Amino acid sequence: MNRNADFSPQGPRTDPRAWSDRWRPTSPRSGGLKSAFPGLGSTRAFHVSPGEGEGSGEGEDLMAGILARLKTAERAARSYEFLEDVALADIAFRARGADLSAVFVASADATMNAMIENLHAIEPRDERRFALENDALDLLLFDFLNEVIFYKDSEQLLLRLRAVRIEECPGRWTLEAEARGEKLDPVRHQQRVDVKAVTLHQFKLEQTPAGWEAMVILDI
Repeated sequence: MNRNADFSPQGPRTDPRAWSDRWRPTSPRSGGLKSAFPGLGSTRAFHVSPGEGEGSGEGEDLMAGILARLKTAERAARSYEFLEDVALADIAFRARGADLSAVFVASADATMNAMIENLHAIEPRDERRFALENDALDLLLFDFLNEVIFYKDSEQLLLRLRAVRIEECPGRWTLEAEARGEKLDPVRHQQRVDVKAVTLHQFKLEQTPAGWEAMVILDI
């Protein structure tokens, strides 16, 4: 896999352009984060066009406010943390797990938590199975997280990983996983920002004395 290539899911799937109007995330690039994070200010780093908002007197750090909200939700799990001072206009997180399966689960939950504040509200109504392979273990995680985002885009489907098996084969790594969730309900699901994709910038998956750790930056 070309590490510099844009992610493009393959296979017979629903055209992402056909997604419904139900998904109405509040994106920093749309200038609407105040509605998703009440009481926050704005920052020039999120403006769509250069210079937009300059001189308006709004100098509060919006990303710091977003991260504060994200950190509140993450404290219970402790399997991932959102990071400050890593990406100005994107969201970065570090996920940990005692083994490969655990770090994949934590990374998937962190990705979904960046989009949906109340993960517990996602009910296991629908099921999707994944079968992926890659010659590089870190890119297997990269591909998997982008698959989760693809289902959000194409089917409005919010998924949480329930079971995953990762195996090393000659010259490649394979993943088989089961995820469950449901279609976005704007009434019950508290939307944060729209994650477009996982980026390769600073992307990392490595083994540590405590298990495994992933570093991920989400393009919003």
